[in-house]
Amino acid sequence: MKHSNLRTGVRTAAAITAVAALATACGSSGGAAAGGPRLKIVYVRDVPQPAPFDAPIVKGYQAAGKALGDDVVFQGAPANTKASDPAQEKRLLQNAVAEKPDCMIVTFDTPSAQGPEVEKAIGAGIPVVFANAGYQEAEKYGALTYIGSDETAQGRTGGQELARRGVKHPLVVTLAPGSLPLTDQRNDGFKQGFSGKTDWLYMSLREASGTTASIAGTIEAKLARDPSIDAVFTTGVVFAPAVLAARDATGARADKLTWATIDTSAQILGAVKDGKLAFALDQQQYLQGYWAALVCHQYVRYGLKPADPVMATGPFLVTRDNIAGYQKAAAEGIH
Repeated sequence: MKHSNLRTGVRTAAAITAVAALATACGSSGGAAAGGPRLKIVYVRDVPQPAPFDAPIVKGYQAAGKALGDDVVFQGAPANTKASDPAQEKRLLQNAVAEKPDCMIVTFDTPSAQGPEVEKAIGAGIPVVFANAGYQEAEKYGALTYIGSDETAQGRTGGQELARRGVKHPLVVTLAPGSLPLTDQRNDGFKQGFSGKTDWLYMSLREASGTTASIAGTIEAKLARDPSIDAVFTTGVVFAPAVLAARDATGARADKLTWATIDTSAQILGAVKDGKLAFALDQQQYLQGYWAALVCHQYVRYGLKPADPVMATGPFLVTRDNIAGYQKAAAEGIH
């Protein structure tokens, strides 16, 4: 698959080198049989399941477990609950620790709720890896590394790409400051990448969990009030359905605007192919699940760990030029 790589070169090289070394240490025979009994690894993710965005994470995680010969358990939040709910995050971690796993992987969204529980787990001898969320937090809380997108680069790349395409006045649809660290980092990155006039449509976590129609209506109203807005950019997959609905409702003006988003999904990839989205930024969730299990295994088995506190899996630019490869991989559950 052909990607447009917009990550920081030095960090990328370090991450790839680390993973190559881990894979070599694992060997081709599957690891566990040669190194001892099967390990139990638990992935704790504070997102209600099933979730389409999470499917590649789970697939990669399970594929690594099979290759390594380990017992890999994925524990998402129950269906019909709220994502990133602090009380639920704390409870999920406590339940995982009670299972006494050999290693634990955590989607680290809310430091105030999850941080103390992670520190207790590490204090009890359970190593922890942050995956998908927890950018720039691994060293502070004692995790082995963070595996996921460079969140600041996600926003910066989005801003730079809009500027490259001639956008003068974008509307950015995002969570309100302080809602989630990763969104704040993406917002800060966007400001680094785009220096022109920007309108910000901030939404609370509660508003973001509302219906597609309600969010789309808010976007439509914002566009109607300001004809100088020439692009709509969202900082996360949660807003993509509403942005696409707003695009469909905008009429003839829609084709004159540049529409784009951070993150990918089947819907987003289809919209890129159809030209409804100019681009999307991919964070390769499959690798987040696969690498996290691999890091856990090699650390518990051999004491090996990455030197870099951030193993970046994105961003990568997805456009109509490379969409065919992405959709092929998506058909196999990789995207």
